[in-house]
Amino acid sequence: MSKIVQVLKNIWILLAIICIEPLFTKLSQPPATTTHVQSSRFNCVEPDIEQFPKTFFNQNDRLNGAVIFYLLIGMYMFVALAIVCDEYFVPSLESICKVFGIKEDIAGATFMAAGSSAPELAATVISLFFAKDADIGIGTVVGSAVFNIMFVISIVSLLSGMIIGLSCYPIIRDSCFYLLSILAMILIIMDERVYWYEGFALLLMYLFYIMALIFDSDIKLWIYSKAGISDQLEQNGYTTMKNSLTTEINRLPTSSTMLENFETQSQKDDNDHFIDLNETIESFTPFKRPGPELSFTERTKFYICWPLFSILYLTVPDCRKMRCQKYFLITFIMSLIWLSLFSYIMVWMITVIGYTFSIPDTIMGITLIAFGASVPDALSSLLVAKNGQGDMAISNAIGSNVFDILVCLGIPWTIRSLTMSESFIVVKSK
Repeated sequence: MSKIVQVLKNIWILLAIICIEPLFTKLSQPPATTTHVQSSRFNCVEPDIEQFPKTFFNQNDRLNGAVIFYLLIGMYMFVALAIVCDEYFVPSLESICKVFGIKEDIAGATFMAAGSSAPELAATVISLFFAKDADIGIGTVVGSAVFNIMFVISIVSLLSGMIIGLSCYPIIRDSCFYLLSILAMILIIMDERVYWYEGFALLLMYLFYIMALIFDSDIKLWIYSKAGISDQLEQNGYTTMKNSLTTEINRLPTSSTMLENFETQSQKDDNDHFIDLNETIESFTPFKRPGPELSFTERTKFYICWPLFSILYLTVPDCRKMRCQKYFLITFIMSLIWLSLFSYIMVWMITVIGYTFSIPDTIMGITLIAFGASVPDALSSLLVAKNGQGDMAISNAIGSNVFDILVCLGIPWTIRSLTMSESFIVVKSK
């Protein structure tokens, strides 16, 4: 729970900046009339709020204070996403990498990117097949891309609590594919029409991206050989630095004994912590009342999160437990389902809040909705970065953008254009 609290503490500040100031501004003004609300709809396309089910409160109710209800639900969905990422999604990714021997940067650019980009795929499908508006999905994808590059990477560096080592090659590799994805999307929407073969071309590009990741080691060696770069340069530099530090340490009279004692004690402390953590995971159940050793604050957190703990405990196997380790793929799939559901509800709440404050839909698509859809990327990247897996965190941020453009747009565009009588989709995102 400590990781979740640290992440959420910073999210609350961002939410306050986004929502609280417009809230007080609106509440201090007289309620808007129905005529004003309706007249504003004739001047633009159908608002994003029409994509979602009707809620209990109308516009006047929300302006009179009922918007707090949506704000609280949106915050609760942040908690839900944090719990899913921390307790199930990230552990399942670690199990996948361990079992199949996948490098962390490749896992971040594929499995992790696909999982955390589920909200963008859902938003594009909803906009095309239900709202009949292709621009919403494009706005969400473009906004999420900006969010992933600027915000996700920033919070990883600011909140990870450590210096994270990064490899140059994976960042350049994923950035090149991201650039190609942007160019392909621009070329496709330039004529404001999307045909099935253009959407299918995006899927072929992603297949090429996957093939490049499969043969990543061979491609890397070939590039290094052509550029005259030694593949052992980084490793040799690390070895030289390590040997230099070892020499300096050995110059101290009692450094060996002190270092040995420190390593022994540190290993003992780590083992004790691992045993305690493992016992806590194995014995955890939401249906047991918290013990008296917990503080009032910890018990309050438990009861607030109890509905989430209970439903996830009953539906998602915890692959960190010994008896559930072989079900890590089920954990991964169920985590994706819950991430999509919680993200949908969160985007729904953010959309209602934005509509209440009269934020234009175009701005909503590339800001608040994109922010809500990209929260799984931010949380999962931050959590793996805290584990020292910097390449996975950054590859997830960039790889998610590649997945968003090539898959989250490619699949819906292909299917929708094939099922339409005009055989093309009209977009106005030029």
